[in-house]
Amino acid sequence: MKPPELHDSYFDDINTENVDAIRVRFESLVLDQLVPYLNQTVLNRIQPLRAKVGENPVSLDAFSQLPQRLRVVPKHWYIYNEGGRDEVQFNIAMAPEWLRIGLAFCMEDQRGGDRDKVNSTLKELRKAILNDKHKQAFTNFIKDNKIMLHWTSEEGHDGKRKGKLKR
Repeated sequence: MKPPELHDSYFDDINTENVDAIRVRFESLVLDQLVPYLNQTVLNRIQPLRAKVGENPVSLDAFSQLPQRLRVVPKHWYIYNEGGRDEVQFNIAMAPEWLRIGLAFCMEDQRGGDRDKVNSTLKELRKAILNDKHKQAFTNFIKDNKIMLHWTSEEGHDGKRKGKLKR
């Protein structure tokens, strides 16, 4: 199975305040092409692994194809995996300037997450990728792919950090 092709014109197409136009333009691409690709290839083992460690996945698919799972706002669409707020979340998003494929950690207690559990998971991830054996490979991966870290502070202000894992 091949991943869907993304064309430069898509970045122009999403540059609109009209959320209905964004949904019409991107719903099939995301739900009928991208989601099945992810579920059948790169993320096909995530839900069974979650079940193995004691989580209770609602689906065997990492991403749902339900239209309401594709979130659309002006100049932006996003979708995230089926799962809880107290674990790592895979997400994909697109805006006029970027396409994001990433991991997210929800640190907001009021939205149903367990901050202690999320901190523990994040600590283990950092330990795995920043140890001496993997640190240089991870750093090269960040630089080679122009990866940015994005966070939202407790006050709700967005920030971006380019090419560096904040410690």
